[in-house]
Amino acid sequence: MIYQHENRIPFLEKMSYWSALLAAFSFAFPSKYMNIGYVLWMIIWSVEIIFRKQHTLEKLSKKNIHIYLLLGLVLWTAISLFWTENFSEVEIVFQRKASLLIFPFLVLFGFNKHFKFKAFLSFYILDAVLSVIVLLSTAIYFYLTIGHEFPDILQFYEAKIAPYKHRTFFCFTQILSLLFFYFLKDDFSKEIGKKLYWLTFIVLNLSALFYIFSAGGRMVLIIYFSVQISLIAYELWRKGHKKKMIVFSVLLVSLFVFGLMYHPRMPEVENFNSKSISNVDPRVTMWTSSANAIADNFWLGVGVGDRKDVFKEYYAQIEVPNKYKPDTTTSSHNSFIDNQLELGVIGTLLLLGIIAFSITNTNKKNRNIILLLSVSWAMVAAIESIGTIESIYLFMLFLILVRCFKEDNFIHEQLESKLIQKNVFVVLSFVSLLLAITATIGRFVL
Repeated sequence: MIYQHENRIPFLEKMSYWSALLAAFSFAFPSKYMNIGYVLWMIIWSVEIIFRKQHTLEKLSKKNIHIYLLLGLVLWTAISLFWTENFSEVEIVFQRKASLLIFPFLVLFGFNKHFKFKAFLSFYILDAVLSVIVLLSTAIYFYLTIGHEFPDILQFYEAKIAPYKHRTFFCFTQILSLLFFYFLKDDFSKEIGKKLYWLTFIVLNLSALFYIFSAGGRMVLIIYFSVQISLIAYELWRKGHKKKMIVFSVLLVSLFVFGLMYHPRMPEVENFNSKSISNVDPRVTMWTSSANAIADNFWLGVGVGDRKDVFKEYYAQIEVPNKYKPDTTTSSHNSFIDNQLELGVIGTLLLLGIIAFSITNTNKKNRNIILLLSVSWAMVAAIESIGTIESIYLFMLFLILVRCFKEDNFIHEQLESKLIQKNVFVVLSFVSLLLAITATIGRFVL
């Protein structure tokens, strides 16, 4: 059971509801200030559980086995302290991963009855659009008032706004918002009509595409097209339009190839030479050095506190470009490799089990969403480290979504009409598209 109905405290439950919506903002556009939303939600949720007079843990089943595997991962992380040497790093790691320690317990005790999954998703979509508007409008204003050339989006938000350390996470937020908007199509269509819904969906897609392009995300561009091809193909196949499915799939693949050829970071690929594959992407040398370290610490890993030191030691042995010297690079930029180096075979099996069992025991209607969610998260995890705050927050969001998508109560709940403001979503989507187009033009022309 996921709900506890006895001995409720209405005030705490309402606070939990609104803090969950604030947490959705934190996930969509986290910064050192916005993260307070997620922290507040965890605290209020914990207090609400403590004050329940009746507690019931969910039984082990296929529906929640990934949560128990997360508990196992947390326990194995703690056990790795026995062969860790750098305890000063341990404190930093556990500060970052504190949310992973408490989250599985909260889920197993159950969400409160005021938690609204669809409201959570709608707030995430709203803030994802707002974040693009804020970022791009600020960048455009900066160019018009101060700059002599249009700023590189990545460098700009690192220097001026700094919600993320890498473009991948910011761009991936837009992809997730499109997935959620697609999932909520019935709710939005009832309120604003099917034609306006699909028009808004197309506009948001174009906005995300132009933004990802102008921000210079290469790997996330691949994820974007993979998700869009899957969604459109599934929708057309479900309605029996097999020929249209093939045509649209070919068109999207062609658009992807065209976009990659004229990508703003394409010169990096063109400078590829046979001496160093890191000219295409420095992650390759990071993965190589990590593989050497893993070979010497295969079964147990190096422990939760020693991964950075061991990585830098092996990375120093490989010739790399100056801007990626060992003193500025502390991870392999691959969550699976970092996890293997840190926690060994058992840690890797637990992480892979979490992903695998996230897809199981799901009804056919939502299986494609969970599959896309799992695959797209795994693709991001394959190019970024799970040790960063952004990666941890994304992993937490992934676990929350998977857990909720498995619950019929959440899937069939009604999205409150007051949360679907017709004019707000439509206007913001067009504004975000206009700004994204402007940013793209600025990147290539100004």
